[in-house]
Amino acid sequence: MNNAEPALLSSVWRHRWLVLQTVGVVFLLALAFQLVGSDEETYEATTNVVIQEPMTSTDATGASVIDNERYIASQLEILRSPLVAEAASGIVSDAGHEVTVDDLIDSVTIVATPESPLVTITGTASSSEIAMAYANAMAEGYREVTQRQTTATSEAQIERIDAQVAGIDERLGEITAQLSGLISDDPAVVSLRAQAEESIGAIASLQTELLELTGDEAVEIRERIADHRQRIAVYAEVVANSSVSPDQQALLEEQARQVDRRATLLTLRDEIAVDAGLAPDAIALVQPATEAERLDGIGLPRVLAVAIILGLAIGAALAYFLDLKRKTMTRRSEPEALLGVQLLADVPDFELESLESVVPVRDHPRSAAAEAYRFTATSVAAKARSQALTSILVASSTLGQGKTTTVVNMAIAAAVHGHSVMVVDGDFGNQEASRLLLGEGHMRDPGVTDVIEGAASIAAASQRVDLGNGVGLWVMPRGTRPTLAASAFQSDQARQLFGQLTESYDLVVIDCPPLLQVAYASMLADLAEGLVVVIQHGAREAELIDLRGRLDLIGKPVLGYVYNRSPLRREMTMSEGSMMDILGDSGFEPEIQGAQPPRLG
Repeated sequence: MNNAEPALLSSVWRHRWLVLQTVGVVFLLALAFQLVGSDEETYEATTNVVIQEPMTSTDATGASVIDNERYIASQLEILRSPLVAEAASGIVSDAGHEVTVDDLIDSVTIVATPESPLVTITGTASSSEIAMAYANAMAEGYREVTQRQTTATSEAQIERIDAQVAGIDERLGEITAQLSGLISDDPAVVSLRAQAEESIGAIASLQTELLELTGDEAVEIRERIADHRQRIAVYAEVVANSSVSPDQQALLEEQARQVDRRATLLTLRDEIAVDAGLAPDAIALVQPATEAERLDGIGLPRVLAVAIILGLAIGAALAYFLDLKRKTMTRRSEPEALLGVQLLADVPDFELESLESVVPVRDHPRSAAAEAYRFTATSVAAKARSQALTSILVASSTLGQGKTTTVVNMAIAAAVHGHSVMVVDGDFGNQEASRLLLGEGHMRDPGVTDVIEGAASIAAASQRVDLGNGVGLWVMPRGTRPTLAASAFQSDQARQLFGQLTESYDLVVIDCPPLLQVAYASMLADLAEGLVVVIQHGAREAELIDLRGRLDLIGKPVLGYVYNRSPLRREMTMSEGSMMDILGDSGFEPEIQGAQPPRLG
């Protein structure tokens, strides 16, 4: 199976006028752009920034870890973000050069790699002053954004700590109130309790005051806090040694824990505030742009040469895309991979043999087309027998694939080979199979619809076509009853009809509308035991993909496909002598007779 993609060069040659038109359009656009923009001056300025590398951290084993690449990569994302561009646009505007965020992003190029902290910021503008302002503003905008980010993080942490401290203070007040009602009225205990409550308030005040002090003053405050904690401890010990209830003891222990937790949170708050003030600048080094370089144009000849190359590339891509979308079947083996079934036979185009009839099995029995249909009948019969199938629906994706012609010729060939054959014309809107086999005068006789509605028996709705030499086949046309095909084929009577036909004939061949164009075709396919698909030479690949989806949805066994209207190969014409030995000089002249269909049991 050769199902290769279309060749690029052949696609370009096939769509050469499209390619030439694309080149011409790109050429004219490049020429106009060069002529219009030739008088404009462009300047370029560069600012170099070295990103501050992160501080050393430790892993679970205590070893030092520095993930510079990840940190630098994240900083580059920040540097390229619209947030930095917005800050930079404000800096540029303050300098007297109005610019929008989008224009600034389009005018600035940032070049860096995650492996190196060096970042190159290049600004491009119509003047050297603006180009330098763009490049330098991006560096300063990055500095501002990172500083705001650090400050915002610290402030959020401090706010959370303050909220927790407020909650602790509220709980300490509740504990004090509860203890007041539980502790003994012993004057000594009351005095100690008052001192402890005073110490709790003093500790809170001193801890807040400690956040603003350093050096000896801070040491003195910490000593005073320790004294107050000692008072609280003495009070707790006295109460513990006196006869207090378990509830009192629990409140005292919780009070001590809350005081310790409050002190820990305020210490953490102090550390966060100090760390925020000492946080390093995101930029380790900046080399601002002090001059700008004027960019010279690349010249008209070079622009036009690039335009031609670009036009060829675009045109070739369009040509290849068109061929890829319109890819057709050019070899008999190609549909196999798309449908997932084997080739049964390939039937040559009748015009290549100058055949005057669409029933070559009957009218041109020595033709290559007739032999191909006989090969089709033999292959279908063998596969149907191996899978215990009797009723076979011949389907196609769309109109004009040769489905009905395949039905008629395959049925005749199977009958000549000795099989009892029934042709059911299920294509209600066409009835071409009935016309080819019965002629115009018998197409309005009883048929499928009469049997389904109980107006006729199977025998009365079946007509025998005599093929000569005692050979014949049976045909059941649409019938005379006006009915909707979808309703008819969904009925239990239709299922009973096809069940009886499969018991009475060796092979039941069913013609139906195109699967992808008529909805009730799938309902008719559900009544058959197996399917044969007809694929026309030159069929579109996309059409076969849709057909495969419909076949999968139907879920019936597919015996294979017939490749129709294929090129006439030399080996197809080399079997004429053997066909003369088999067929002799006799042809087939159809006759309509009123005999009864066989009952094979």
